[in-house]
Amino acid sequence: MQPLVFSPHWGVRALGFAVLLQSIEMLSLRHAWSDRGVWSWSALRNDFVVLPAPIFKVLEGLFTETRFRLLLLFQLVCAVALVFQPERALAIGLFFSVFLVSVRWRGVFNGGSDAMTLSQLLALAFFPSRMALLYIGVQVVFSYFIAGVIKLKEPSWRSGKSLQCFLASERYSVPPLIVGLSRFRGVCFVLSWCVMLFECTAPLLYFFPQAISPYLILGALFHLTNVYVFGLNRFFWTWIATYPALYWAVQST
Repeated sequence: MQPLVFSPHWGVRALGFAVLLQSIEMLSLRHAWSDRGVWSWSALRNDFVVLPAPIFKVLEGLFTETRFRLLLLFQLVCAVALVFQPERALAIGLFFSVFLVSVRWRGVFNGGSDAMTLSQLLALAFFPSRMALLYIGVQVVFSYFIAGVIKLKEPSWRSGKSLQCFLASERYSVPPLIVGLSRFRGVCFVLSWCVMLFECTAPLLYFFPQAISPYLILGALFHLTNVYVFGLNRFFWTWIATYPALYWAVQST
């Protein structure tokens, strides 16, 4: 196998760990995607019949309960191996396994974190090392910037109301202390603008590289806060894995 010439190896290892957690999570949900579960292949297959017959037949054979479990076990083994030995062949295997798992869920299972995982694996698997670093660095900057601009365009985000609604929603198991603080519109107003400024200023890192270290520290705290408040653990590891590439890209421009 060809080693990855990828200087911040811990970023690759962090991505391996992120995919490892995703694999364990998916395996723990076997009751839901098994033949007797609410997300069984028999319940989802009708969404794929519009595909060309050869492709549908491949998916039909791959997404049975037994073979899908084998795919997840393969993904888990490759993820563990990537944690200890960053190699291109492992990244290729993980790219295709994560892609196929996403296909089964008709896109992505966990939104942006799955898309960012695929973006990183695509770069590591098929791009030259320097290009992979630059690609991942640009991807993470755009992920923050686009999210920030979308929020900035919404009056409810600028007023703090959207964040207040998220924190009060029963969809998330928000800690009682945070729920109590969210009742104060002023607190939500300040926090909303902190988030939007953090996200919208990401492209400025390429003009002010000396700001990269404090920015990444703020980013880690931002994602840790999301884990604590909203339980978004996938996002933490997936985005943390991009930080070595972002650091390298910013310092190299």
